Amino acid sequence: MKLTALLCPLLSVLAVLLCCGQPALAWRLVSYDTQLLPSYSSIIDAWYNFIDGEPFSRDYWHEVRLHVKNATMVATKELQNVQARFPEARASMEAFVDAVNATLADAAKLRPPNVDLNAVEEEISWALNEVLEKAKTEFPPPRVAPSHEERLYKANTIVSRANTAIINVLVKHGVDEAEAQRILDHMGATLVTMIVLTGDLREQHPALFDAVFETLIFGAFVAIIPEGWLLGRLLGMLGFGPAGPVKGSSAALMQRRFFGATVGEGSWFARLQAAGMKKSVASGCLA
Repeated sequence: MKLTALLCPLLSVLAVLLCCGQPALAWRLVSYDTQLLPSYSSIIDAWYNFIDGEPFSRDYWHEVRLHVKNATMVATKELQNVQARFPEARASMEAFVDAVNATLADAAKLRPPNVDLNAVEEEISWALNEVLEKAKTEFPPPRVAPSHEERLYKANTIVSRANTAIINVLVKHGVDEAEAQRILDHMGATLVTMIVLTGDLREQHPALFDAVFETLIFGAFVAIIPEGWLLGRLLGMLGFGPAGPVKGSSAALMQRRFFGATVGEGSWFARLQAAGMKKSVASGCLA
């Protein structure tokens, strides 16, 4: 089966829901109605344009919003299907969705007033790159998947450093330091939850991870597009890359540290890696 035939329906529905105020549903779906929205390649192109600093097509977003009613109907049905198929992982899936929703809400509160977000995004990217380089040295790739406790320690350490780096940038652009600290403390705890939930689910339900949870991860990345000036770089550094573990990307490097050393060849991450490698990402970008 071709990659576009497999992923186009899923990502189409995800994009619609997340751009039209339905984030809680979006990353738990697979839509089989291929006529709803633009193709998988359109969404991937839009994402790479975004992280390379190019604006989205207005026509694309207009088309996305046109189909929100139909997509919501499909989303509701598919959400029920997923919950019915994998009841043993339902609690983890719902907790992950709650964490993504909370992260999005926090990020929206951190937007600096009356400034060029592209400039802020660039500064955050450089600041987080320093955090990433230190983490790569301090936490070498493990020989085996880390335990829950190891995952928690690494996540807390790296997220704390990332928050400090982000605060320094935001304060320069007019964000109140105490308010930024308060919001990022909350968002940091939520991000740690996302990392630990991901690793724990893979450890506890390995047979479900490829089939379900990687869909949630990719859906979460589509979700953060409105607040990508902050979350694109931050989540990429924490192991949630938009194209899976593309070799050499920050997402791939951190996945090895948080979730283990290997990714199944037949998994969605591996398929997305193959797709992602067809597009060039700017060197140093926290994809």
